[in-house]
Amino acid sequence: MLAEIITSLTRRGTSATRPAATRPAAAGSAPTGSAATGSAAASHAATTTVAGEWYGQYLRVLILPVLDLYLRRGVGLEAHLQNTVVTLDDQGWPVTGWFRDSQGYYLAASRAEAARHEVPGLGDGLPAVFDDALVEQRLIYYTVVNNALAVIGALGAAGIANERALLAQLRAELVRARCGPGGRARRGRALLNRLLDAPTLPCKANLRTCVDGRDELVGPVTSQSIYVEIPNPLVEVRP
Repeated sequence: MLAEIITSLTRRGTSATRPAATRPAAAGSAPTGSAATGSAAASHAATTTVAGEWYGQYLRVLILPVLDLYLRRGVGLEAHLQNTVVTLDDQGWPVTGWFRDSQGYYLAASRAEAARHEVPGLGDGLPAVFDDALVEQRLIYYTVVNNALAVIGALGAAGIANERALLAQLRAELVRARCGPGGRARRGRALLNRLLDAPTLPCKANLRTCVDGRDELVGPVTSQSIYVEIPNPLVEVRP
């Protein structure tokens, strides 16, 4: 479905930012020989450009706001891909994001007092406040590894995007976030530095969790799942 959206956007030439050299050739007789090769290369370049623009919009609409919510307020969401709903405009560009998992939210302990000052009674009677380290672990896995990186994988697997280019794009957005209000705070900077420079990132080991006999629906939040460390692909595109 995602590949079809990107291909449709490319054919319609709906991106105003694409350079003329990468736009699809006008309809006409089928090119032959080197002309056909050049046309195919131009078409592929146009598709990868649109895929990059689509992914950039996805980041701005869905991923960056979730990270900013934690950086500014200490609220972490389990914004995993399978519970992400995207509203597209009539051309196919992301315009709104929705996360439908009402159980997947955390409030970092270091920010709980300030949050309750703004919203009295926040979290009372609910297991909502957790150690900052746990909240950051879940935020990194669900929002970045399971969501942002998974979309890169999907676009790359479909053959319509260069994964390294999209990784560099994600990295650039995180660098910009580090310069923003939330990123300049000590804890926000630490989280973004980890995403940008740590050799590994946390990843939930679903099969191992199942084999271990853990039930995520009833187990304690702190031990309901098993997490492992995986190589951080954002380090591979570090300048």
